Amino acid sequence: MSLSIVAVLTPGGSCQIALAKKTETKLEKKDRPIADKWAVIIGIDKFQDKGIPTLEYSAKDAKDFCDFLVEKGNFSRDHVILMVNEQATEDNILDAVGDNGLPRRVQKDDLVLIYASTHGSPSEMDIRGENYLVAYDTKLSKLFSSSIKLKDLLATIKNRTGCERIVLLLDACNSGVAADMAEGGNGGKGGKALLRVNSFNAEELAGNGQVVITSSSANERSWESKRYKNGVFTRNLIDALQKEGAGTTLVDAFEDLKEKVLTEVQFDRKSAQTPVMNNQWSGESLALLKTPARPRNYPAYVPGLGSLSESLEPYYAIRIKLEYSDDLFNRATAGDIQSQYEMGRVLFSGAGIDKSVTMAQKWFQRAADQGHPGAQFFMGSILLDKKMCPKPDPQAGFNWLLKAANAGEPMAQARVSQCYKDGSVTKIDPKACFDWAKKSADQNCAYGKMALAGCYMNAFGTEGNPAEAVKLFKETGKDVPEAYGILGLLYANGLFVERSSQEAFKYYKMAADAGDLDSLYQVGLCYLNGVGTSKDLALAFKSFEGASKSGTAKHISQFAKCYESGTGTKQDTVKAIGLYKTASEMGDDDAKIALKRLSSG
Repeated sequence: MSLSIVAVLTPGGSCQIALAKKTETKLEKKDRPIADKWAVIIGIDKFQDKGIPTLEYSAKDAKDFCDFLVEKGNFSRDHVILMVNEQATEDNILDAVGDNGLPRRVQKDDLVLIYASTHGSPSEMDIRGENYLVAYDTKLSKLFSSSIKLKDLLATIKNRTGCERIVLLLDACNSGVAADMAEGGNGGKGGKALLRVNSFNAEELAGNGQVVITSSSANERSWESKRYKNGVFTRNLIDALQKEGAGTTLVDAFEDLKEKVLTEVQFDRKSAQTPVMNNQWSGESLALLKTPARPRNYPAYVPGLGSLSESLEPYYAIRIKLEYSDDLFNRATAGDIQSQYEMGRVLFSGAGIDKSVTMAQKWFQRAADQGHPGAQFFMGSILLDKKMCPKPDPQAGFNWLLKAANAGEPMAQARVSQCYKDGSVTKIDPKACFDWAKKSADQNCAYGKMALAGCYMNAFGTEGNPAEAVKLFKETGKDVPEAYGILGLLYANGLFVERSSQEAFKYYKMAADAGDLDSLYQVGLCYLNGVGTSKDLALAFKSFEGASKSGTAKHISQFAKCYESGTGTKQDTVKAIGLYKTASEMGDDDAKIALKRLSSG
C-alpha cells in the first residue's frame, strides 16, 4: 500500500484546489503496516525579511501540534523535529528533510508527517510561476534561492528517504500580494490570510495515492480564533484527529473538522471557512495516531546541529602563555624546532609582538617540514581558512592536518574528524569522523569531545547516544563556550533533556560569560522577552551591545533596534541609523527595511 497525503492549510486566504489526476497505481494486495512514524513540524510567525507580514499563532500552532503528536499521537519525542521561527531557516529545513534528519532515520515502511505553518508565495511572484514555502530567512526578492519549492517537496522527501507514505500539512498562505492589512480591510485583524490572486496548484503538489486537505475552500480565508490562541483549523484538527481515540481515521476526522470550523467561523466572524478534502487514497483508511507496528530507537535530530563546523571552527584559538623575547627569536633562528613553532605561536596571536599570520606561517612551515605536529596543525588550519590565508590551499591544509593527527596531535585529530563530517576537503566518511573524534577525546581535548558529542547526537559513524552527548557538552563548556550555548538550545527545545526556559537561560548565560557572543545575543532575547529570567530591558540592551561586537549583521541590527525604540536606553535615531547602515551593508534585510522606514519618516 502506497500513501502520500498532502493537507494544504491556507492561512493566506482562499486556496483554489485542483483535483489531482486519477492514475491507475499498482497496489499490493495486502496493506503494509506502518512500521514507525516520524514528523517534521515547522511554525514561523516572524520573518527576517520585514516585507513578509507577521502571523499571529503559527509558532504556537506548531508547538501545540508537536506536543499533541507526542502526548496523544504515538509519535516518539525523538522522532519529532520541531523548528520554529529562527530555527526554521531554509538550510535547516532542507537538512532535516533531505540530509541529516529524515534520510538517516526513515525506512521504506514508515510514515512521514510534515506540518508547516507559515506563508507561501503566489505564482505571480516568481518569474517561472512557481510556488514556494517561505522560511524564516526567505528573501522576497530571491524566492528561488531562499525558499522551499513546493512542487518538489514531496518528491524530495520520497527520493531522499525511500519512504512511500508521506503526510504533508501546509498551513501556508501566499504572501507578498498587495492587501489591506488594517482591521476592516481585506486582510482584517484575526485573519491568517493575505488576499492573493492565485493559490497553490494541488495537482502539481499531489501525486498518486494522495489526499489533499485545505483549511478553506477557494475564495475563502482562514481565521485565527477569537476564543483561544490558535488558528481555527489547527485547533479543530487536533480535536478531530482524536475524536474516536487513536483509531480515528482521517476521513472521519475530516467530517468532524469541517463541521466545527464552519460553525465557529460563521458565528464569530460572520464569514465562511470551509475545509476541503481531495481523497485519492486506496486501501485501509489511515489513522494518523495509531501505534506504529515496529518502532525503533534513534537519537533525536537537532535543528542547526547537522554539522558542528561553526562551533569547531576556531581550533587554532589556543590559550597560550608564550610571549616574544629576543632569546626565543635567536633560538628559532639557530634552528631549534620547538622555538620555531613557538615563534609562529606568538606571531599568530600577537603575544608581545605585532600580530602577523603571514610571518607566523613561515615559522610554522620551518617546524612543520621537520615533523613538528603542532606546527603541522597550524599549517593545516591556516591553509584551510579563506579569511586568514591570502592563498588558501584546502587540500594541502588537510594533508598537513592528517600528518599531525597521525602523529597524535589531538587538536588536529578533532579538525580531521570535522573534515570527514562536512566533506569540504575530502569525502564524507562517518566512521573516520567518529574514530578521529574518539582519539582526540581520549586525550581530553575539548574540541575532540565536541566532535564526539556531535557523532553521538546524530548517530554519525556510531550508534546514537544522546545522554553521552549531553554529558560531553557539559564537560567541555568550561573550555569551549559554544558547548554551553548548544545546551541552551537543547533545553530551550526539550531535546534529550526536559524542556526548561530557566535551564536554557542558565547555559546561554554561562556561554555568554565565557565569551560566546552568539549566546550573549540569546541572553539579550531572554531579557527582552522575560523568557527563563525576569524581563530587564537595560540588561537586554547591554547584552545586544556586547553581541554586536561579533560583527554579525543580525546582532548589529538588533542593537540598532534598541536605539530606535529606546529599549533599555535613551532613544537615539542617529545612532540607530548608523548601526542599521552597517548591518545593511552586510546584507541584513531588517536593517535595509529599517533605513527605508526611518528615511521616509
